[in-house]
Amino acid sequence: MADLVAMHQSLTDTVTALQTEVKELQIKNRTLQRQISVGGGDDRPARVDVQRPSKYKGTRDSREIDNFLFQVEYYLDLQGIVGDDLQIKTTAMLLEGDAVAWWRRKRLDIQKGICTIDTFGDFQRELKTYFMPPNAMRHAYRMVGELKHTRSLRDYVWAYQRLMLDVPDMQEQDKLNWFILGLQSWAQSEVERSNPGTLEDAYVVAERLADTQRKSYTNAFKPSKKPDHGGKKDDRRERKDEPSTQHQAERRTFFHKSDNSQNRVTKCWFCDGNHLAKQCPKRINRDNQASSSRHSANAAQRAADRQLEEILRYKTNYLGEPKKYQVKWIGEHNPTWEYAFRMKQRYPLEVKAYHDTAGAEDGA
Repeated sequence: MADLVAMHQSLTDTVTALQTEVKELQIKNRTLQRQISVGGGDDRPARVDVQRPSKYKGTRDSREIDNFLFQVEYYLDLQGIVGDDLQIKTTAMLLEGDAVAWWRRKRLDIQKGICTIDTFGDFQRELKTYFMPPNAMRHAYRMVGELKHTRSLRDYVWAYQRLMLDVPDMQEQDKLNWFILGLQSWAQSEVERSNPGTLEDAYVVAERLADTQRKSYTNAFKPSKKPDHGGKKDDRRERKDEPSTQHQAERRTFFHKSDNSQNRVTKCWFCDGNHLAKQCPKRINRDNQASSSRHSANAAQRAADRQLEEILRYKTNYLGEPKKYQVKWIGEHNPTWEYAFRMKQRYPLEVKAYHDTAGAEDGA
């Protein structure tokens, strides 16, 4: 029994010693890898000095995420950074904003045992799962199908090339077919006539068509020769040196002016006077009289049409005499103010009765 206990203790000590040795070897291995990454090895070239990739802020854009991870992979390779733990830490230093907050939460989840990120591939997958928009690939395929050639041919080619960056897994034949189907009928016929084998061949044909279309448009609006305006420009240049008196003599007169304009007599057709009809005093007086008579007739007609219902009150002047009366008319809702002299002329009995009644009330 004692021998078994001693043997067990010996094995335990041996395992502990081996574990300690393995940990020391791992530490030495990491140290050697770091030395090699900074150019310490003889068989490895020195580290390339490259610019760091732009930091990722957590934007939910599939193209920006793919570009960031692609640049990070190249940066880690050129810097000679090996080991998943060191690659993850280096990539985490290129995060900011919402992306840093996401990584902090992931670190807490790893410490609690909720999730595990052991390799750099796991880190990339978790980053895409959280920030990549849902159905990003399906949306990109939908955009490819909806893209149409509506503006210039060159703009359509550029837009299609940008969309192809979001669908790298699409088959080459599908890319070619969707490109041709989005073209206008005339451009589609020209591209199909050339029978392109790849999408790049279709790009070349479309670019050639765009150049031809631009040249034909330029030639259509380009003048064939310099106009001389029928030789008039040279004639003007020659006539410029001639004296001005000769120009005046040769100048044609389009509007003839009568020579006896000063002897013309101005006569009014209304009174036969030596003045214009619009300045005739008799005509002006007649028009004024007619206007005043019409105004008076209209006022009298309006006054005759109105029937007095009641005098409500009056206003006095500085002498205490009535100046205006507030009158209520039959058939009208709102009372009006009328001058006292007009009321006394048209309704003398009603005015006298109003003052008698008002005086009796004041006496009472």
